This record gives sequence, structure tokens and C-alpha cells, in this order.
Amino acid sequence: MRCLFGVLMVLTAMGLGACDGERGECAEPSDVAGVWEIRATAISDSCSGLGSYTFPLTIAQDGEAVSGENPDGTLTGTVCGDRIQMSGIVPGLGLFSGGTTTANLELTVSTNGNSMEGSDTWNWTGGSQTCQGSESLSGTRAGDEVCEWGFGCPCQRPLDEYWQGSGCLTYECALAAAEETAVRSGCDCSPFPAAFGAGRCGDLRYVREDCIENHIKFFDASGTLVAAYQWTDECGSLCRGSCSAYYGFRPECELEQEQDFCDQNN
Repeated sequence: MRCLFGVLMVLTAMGLGACDGERGECAEPSDVAGVWEIRATAISDSCSGLGSYTFPLTIAQDGEAVSGENPDGTLTGTVCGDRIQMSGIVPGLGLFSGGTTTANLELTVSTNGNSMEGSDTWNWTGGSQTCQGSESLSGTRAGDEVCEWGFGCPCQRPLDEYWQGSGCLTYECALAAAEETAVRSGCDCSPFPAAFGAGRCGDLRYVREDCIENHIKFFDASGTLVAAYQWTDECGSLCRGSCSAYYGFRPECELEQEQDFCDQNN
């Protein structure tokens, strides 16, 4: 119920809002229509200790006006330029019986229009009781089609959430670990196909380990981990309704394999 309450508070924030009330006008609005995966992480909460959670949001847009369909209802708001400001009221739910929750949300859409970042603040009032809190928000387009990698569209997660059993977060360490795993397993990951290798993706280098799970780590020229991709057959374990996730950002480049550890060890 805590997550449900948190979701509703975030979504409540998507009430009618004015992007530039002082000037009474809006810049050319960004295109935010489509299906989004929204992730909320509690910053402060005076009542119940809400955690992190994700939820889908389908946004329809008519100029500056937007409406969002989500599992719990329909929302309305306004977008001006790359800035979304939303506010609204819903009955208090979840851990609280009755009452009213008001919320204010601000999001900034990325230059390519495929992600957004921001935060919200909320206040719940029920009789003589009140609770306040805030959350950081991040969203990524889920798209309407099957994405290039994985089954279904990947969600977006912070890079610092990424962790794999090897613990290798540098290029040299990840490269050695992938080769060692390929040799140890004999590249036999039945019933899944195995792929252990490395190569380039634009200006980045990558190391890939496909076995029971799929991990692709992306490194910059200094060998520092800057992004990662993960796929698992336990759909929904990474984020709601998805079998895969990008950590940090989604590299917009094609994988060009230079080393195949399964082939060289046969």
C-alpha cells in the first residue's frame, strides 16, 4: 500500500498548472506525447517512509495541454518549452484513511525528448493531521514497439543502482571476468544462447556477458563504467512491466564486436 500511496501522490501532481504564469505565455512546448516509464524515489517523508517504485504513464498532448492515463486514473497538466509543471488534489489513500493530498511537480525534458528529470513535493491533510514529503522523479519513453534489445522496452535506472556479481566496474576487470566466465562455463548456458565478448559502440568500449542473464557494460576512453544494460527472464524484477533496463543512459550506437571469447576458446 505504501507504493500505491506514493504513486498516487506523484500522479496527483499532474493537475492543471501554468508553465509561465508571470509572463502569461509559454515557449514552444516539447513533444511529450507517448508511453513513459516513471520512477519515483523518496527524498523526504514525515509519515511512512516511502521507497522507490516505477509506474507506466501514457501522455496525450494538445499543444501546451497534456493528459496522462495511468493505472490509477487520468491526469492533466501543462508543458512549456522543455519544462513541465503540474499540480492537483486527490483524496488521501494508502496508509491514510480519507483526507486530501496536494502535490506540485516540476520536470525538465531532455534535448532529444526521450527522458525527463525532476521532483515533486506533496502535502496530505486529514482532519487535524498532516504529512509532507518530496520525491525525485525520472522518466524514459517506453515506446509503442518492441525495442531493439531485450523483450519489451527497457526502463531507465540510475547508474549507481547497477551491480553484477563480479563487481567489475572498470574495463580491464570486466574484460578479464567475461573471458574467465566463458572458459569456466564452456559457453554452455542452456537453454539460453551464450555470448561473451567485447568491442566498440561508437566512442565507447563494451564488454558483453550473455548467459542466464544478459549484461552489457559500456566504458569511456579511460575505462570507467558510464552505462550498462541488463536483461533478465524475471520480467518485472527490474521495473514494472519490463524485462530489461538501461543504467545511466542508453547508448545510441551499434555494437561492433572485436573479441569473441566463446569462439577463441573452442
